[in-house]
Amino acid sequence: MTIDTSWGEDGVEYRLSGVVTLEELQGCVFSYSSDPRADTARYKIIDVRSVESAEVTIEQLETLGAFEYGQTLSTPGLRMAFVSDGRFDMLVDAFTVLMKDSSWTVRSFAEPEAAAAWAKGEQATGAVA
Repeated sequence: MTIDTSWGEDGVEYRLSGVVTLEELQGCVFSYSSDPRADTARYKIIDVRSVESAEVTIEQLETLGAFEYGQTLSTPGLRMAFVSDGRFDMLVDAFTVLMKDSSWTVRSFAEPEAAAAWAKGEQATGAVA
């Protein structure tokens, strides 16, 4: 899998491609949490449209989600936007459910522009969930 990471002034964007494994997702999450910019981040945008396949189970995602849930304590109010073409909605939906009682708001979008506008606090339409 390839993860292209792009930090902006108030957050980070990830573009995932290829075959996604649990180990690579863990590396991405741990890299984020160890970056000092994460302490002031207001958004995360995760684009999964170029992912070919995911070698991760719902149970593994739940474990990873528990770690992410812990991060909500240090960055309350963060907006997390997934950009998806629908192929991995089951994983995105499972993650969204895991985060529902946190201070983060998680939504899914079909278009990256709508995801960015919403995540960055601008007017946006096109939320899928």
